[in-house]
Amino acid sequence: MHIQNLSARPDLLEPALRLGDIGSEFMQHDPVAILTRARRLAERWPEFFLVVLDGDVPVARAVSVPLAFPTPEREHLPDHGWDGAIIWAVEDALDGRAPTALSALDVQVAADRRGAGIAAVALNGLREQARASGPGQAGGPTARRARPATPCCPWRSTSPGGVRTACPRTRGCARTNGSAPASSRWRRSP
Repeated sequence: MHIQNLSARPDLLEPALRLGDIGSEFMQHDPVAILTRARRLAERWPEFFLVVLDGDVPVARAVSVPLAFPTPEREHLPDHGWDGAIIWAVEDALDGRAPTALSALDVQVAADRRGAGIAAVALNGLREQARASGPGQAGGPTARRARPATPCCPWRSTSPGGVRTACPRTRGCARTNGSAPASSRWRRSP
């Protein structure tokens, strides 16, 4: 498998968009999400819209936005999570502020390829993109940095049969025993 960004391969946009849109119903009711559809992000920041290819076949996409963090007025992660990170990215783009971090927003894996570790390949691609482009940090907009061992989902529970149920937003919880995977924490890239 290899990774291309849309800056290098704009022809991959349509196949990448056809990979799916998990969470799209939820996103239809969030004004910030409506503003930041995948196509818009691809047009504004094509270098941060990655496509994972197996041979010539797109099997996943990973999207991030560049932003400035930390700064004197941004000492802490945004209170509004994903929305806050997007707002910061848009503010920075409009104000001409140089980014120092990437915020991972979305990874979509083709339905028939899920469970094969492709999302991890995509997230590693985002990390590599952060290193190559110079922002220096890659991560997701969560407040988990201070509590890495805390379950990422307060509603995570054990079913009557003793089976742990995963967060409806991040299925990765099931594979990490409730602790957020490293990909969902802010961290400085080496």
